[in-house]
Amino acid sequence: MQQWILHSPGQISLETVLKPTPNEGDLLIRVLAATTCGTDLKAYLRGHPQIPMPGGFGHEWCGVVEKAGTGAKYSAGDEVCGVHTAPCFHCRWCLRGQENLCETIMQTKVMGSFATHLLVPKRIADVNVFRLPLGFPPEVGCLIEPLACVMEGYSQLKPDREDEIAIIGPGAIGLLFAVALQKFGHHNVVIYGRTQERLRLAESMGIRSAHTNDLVLGQYDAVIECTGTLDVWQSSLNYVRKGGTVVLFGGLPSGTQAQFDAGLLHYSQIKILSPFHFGSQPVKMAWDLLQSYPDSFMPLISAKVGLQYLPEVLQKLQNRNGIKYALIP
Repeated sequence: MQQWILHSPGQISLETVLKPTPNEGDLLIRVLAATTCGTDLKAYLRGHPQIPMPGGFGHEWCGVVEKAGTGAKYSAGDEVCGVHTAPCFHCRWCLRGQENLCETIMQTKVMGSFATHLLVPKRIADVNVFRLPLGFPPEVGCLIEPLACVMEGYSQLKPDREDEIAIIGPGAIGLLFAVALQKFGHHNVVIYGRTQERLRLAESMGIRSAHTNDLVLGQYDAVIECTGTLDVWQSSLNYVRKGGTVVLFGGLPSGTQAQFDAGLLHYSQIKILSPFHFGSQPVKMAWDLLQSYPDSFMPLISAKVGLQYLPEVLQKLQNRNGIKYALIP
């Protein structure tokens, strides 16, 4: 099989590696599509603590079962999509309803979807893999993973339908948040950014957009930060009204120190959330949304390209050209 290997930041190669053999309950997937993610780009540029090097990378996938281990949930020929982790369901955090913080959730991961084949372990195959409806676009199926992250954030935020919501950052996550809020009946939503091409894309998807300079101080019931930049983290509190909530979604490197106005935080009773990863229920929510509105998510796919073009795709993403690219082996 062919697989892209990340050797060190900036160093990747497409290599021939041994095709894995599925054990009991596992699934060997022939990849139909694998989409790019901001985490992949970070790993490529500077490394990532959850993506070992050297090794395969990419974790958003959709494919057809080539071989199923004994007792597996799916059979050869089934077209499926899924995420790259699953909770254990019995640790302290799982039992407290915080599956996203599961003690062992990162110990069994599906990594290496930028490849012709991918092994999905039983732990994940049993819980977080779903059969595609006939004719469902594989590249949209790949979006279940980032949308599951968004659904974790939505579940923690619990917004009212009348809330005024500002999304800062019209990248993949910001646009996924906007589409999801739209489909859940939240119509007082505006996505803010600086890149005109992305703002135009949002408008073409029926999402209200505006330049970041148009954010209004103290205006919003919720502000959802989707840039992963320190200055936006720190400024987000300025835009939420009293009693509102700030969702700091975009991750920052460990050790980063953020500063907030303690008086504003306390006397305006502002709540800060910073949701991480996802539990099994947000994954199901994501799959329900994708099944119901596949055409609404298709515009996030900037292009479909062959597997061999990953280096060019990473360069485009580094230059902020496009949202997501689907690699088709």
